[in-house]
Amino acid sequence: MDLSISPDWDARLCYAVVFACGIISAQFQLYKRFQDLKITGFWLVPNTWLVFAIYLAIPLGLFWLMDRMSALNDTSLFAALLVGLAYPAILAGGFGGIKAPSGLDGMLKPLEAFTDTVIKSVIKTVARYEKRFEDFIVGRMRFDKAIFDEVLGLAKSGGSDSAALDDQLKDLDGAGISDSSLLLEKRARLIYLYLSAMPDFLATLTGNRKVMGKRIWNSPIIRTRVVVCVMIVLFCSLISTGIYVFTRPTVAIAYHTWRIGKPNNSERDRFRARENLLPYLHDAQLGPDAYQSLARAIRSPGLPIERVDLVLQLLLQARDQQFHQDMLCNHLVNNLRVESVDARSRIQQTLVFLAEKRDPQFKQNQKALAGWNPTNGDSVTSLEDWIGQWKAFFTKEPTTAK
Repeated sequence: MDLSISPDWDARLCYAVVFACGIISAQFQLYKRFQDLKITGFWLVPNTWLVFAIYLAIPLGLFWLMDRMSALNDTSLFAALLVGLAYPAILAGGFGGIKAPSGLDGMLKPLEAFTDTVIKSVIKTVARYEKRFEDFIVGRMRFDKAIFDEVLGLAKSGGSDSAALDDQLKDLDGAGISDSSLLLEKRARLIYLYLSAMPDFLATLTGNRKVMGKRIWNSPIIRTRVVVCVMIVLFCSLISTGIYVFTRPTVAIAYHTWRIGKPNNSERDRFRARENLLPYLHDAQLGPDAYQSLARAIRSPGLPIERVDLVLQLLLQARDQQFHQDMLCNHLVNNLRVESVDARSRIQQTLVFLAEKRDPQFKQNQKALAGWNPTNGDSVTSLEDWIGQWKAFFTKEPTTAK
């Protein structure tokens, strides 16, 4: 499948798509594993949520890893949908033209073994929960004949073999059990056994107020609903917190600056980052943070020279701000210490451009500084001397401000 036709969205939105699809996929996988074993009430077990979190983290990690290995782009909506919904098939060998990085299957085997172990522990815990609910119903049947008759009526009307149930109850009565309390318990458990063979018998018992009384919390269905609602609220709170954090101006500045320097992103993604940063550069309060973030980006090791040009162009677009000149020039002068000679040369050209705006006679008055060519190579001490000269020039009062 050609993913190049996919809409180019902000990477944060694409990761949100993977997250949402991962929730659906993780829920489906859990239901599939437990329903094959006819297990209910598994959402009550904390370890179930651990497995859910693992299933949710896998597509997010896979999407991130495949982007870092240039198998896809983290601004591709179609790729986000495919990874979020079909990551089991992708890990199994590929889906829709997307294949997992080689060697990842071996990394996932220990994780699969761990989840299998956790699932087994969940099954044992659910069995204990079901036994507790059975004991609760049997206990109410033993101490209240009206409840006993009600549950017996539910068992007979629920599609079970009522004749077989009556025969087994008669066999128990004729078994010679002298302890009446023990006989009553055996009869109650036999009725519960027949009732548990009904589809949705838990819902039938939970909905019967006469059987449950005021002890509705003992129902696994009610407890599951409460736990799921609490987890939904928790998830929504985490999502809201994430949205608040990632949309804060200082975080947004750092994020968009990183997008500009990201090696394998698209031109549209870089354009989007540049357009988002420009308003911050024009803001009197947020401008300093934006300048500092972009200046740090120029010093990043291995930053391609075309990205250096992009950052410098962006900085110069906002040079008319009152706080701009001194701050920009100060950051750029310090950036002359960048390892790349090509980047240093670009910064020197930018400083000359700004110096001429500050002093129209700059090239005549400062011939040596204006003619310095960093590509010729400089020793550490020589470079520091040029930096000192630039700082001395920009600390003087400007001759003409344009």
